Amino acid sequence: HDVVRAAMNGTNGDKFVPDSTNSMIIGRSLTVNSRWDASKCKVVAFLYNKTTYTVIQVAEAKLEE
Repeated sequence: HDVVRAAMNGTNGDKFVPDSTNSMIIGRSLTVNSRWDASKCKVVAFLYNKTTYTVIQVAEAKLEE
């Protein structure tokens, strides 16, 4: 089952302000709770339109390989 354990950038996320190449790099860190099995954890990022709440793109990555 998928469960949200933490939000790395708060409830509302970060405003997307692209550069001249239409990209943006954001760095974040999070201490993994010692009770979590990090091998089963993933980071999920999504980009959505704040006005329409339409999801534009989603990506996920495992914490450990």
